[in-house]
Amino acid sequence: MRARLLVALVSIALLAVAAGGLTLAFAFDGDRGNDSPTPVSEHAQAIPVSARTVLVSRAMPMPSAHARRLSAKLEEGAMPEGPMMAKVLTDSDCTPDPQMISRCRNVMRLADGRTIVLRHPHNMTTVPCLAPGERVRLLPTDV
Repeated sequence: MRARLLVALVSIALLAVAAGGLTLAFAFDGDRGNDSPTPVSEHAQAIPVSARTVLVSRAMPMPSAHARRLSAKLEEGAMPEGPMMAKVLTDSDCTPDPQMISRCRNVMRLADGRTIVLRHPHNMTTVPCLAPGERVRLLPTDV
């Protein structure tokens, strides 16, 4: 009888620990909806400590020249109405051209829940890619 009670208590404790772990996993990634793309990156990239700024335009801009102030073209979705925060979901299609400029494709989730796609032109040897999980400040431009 005592052995069964001990087994039952240990089983309940293990189930409670497992349930707690799942709860924590959802709490730390709670902003990820069912329709969110799985974070994708063609290469490992560290997430910067502070938010970088991305100038978003309708036309392909010149390649980003600075690691903290980036430029990107809106490829899909509606232009943000004003400055807003976004979470980088993917970094793909980073193969450079003959001049070593990549035009990485980044799916972003805006602060209001919408998703947009940007093309970030940059030289990967001097300006790091946007990293999945990174939060950035988007500034729409008139271009």
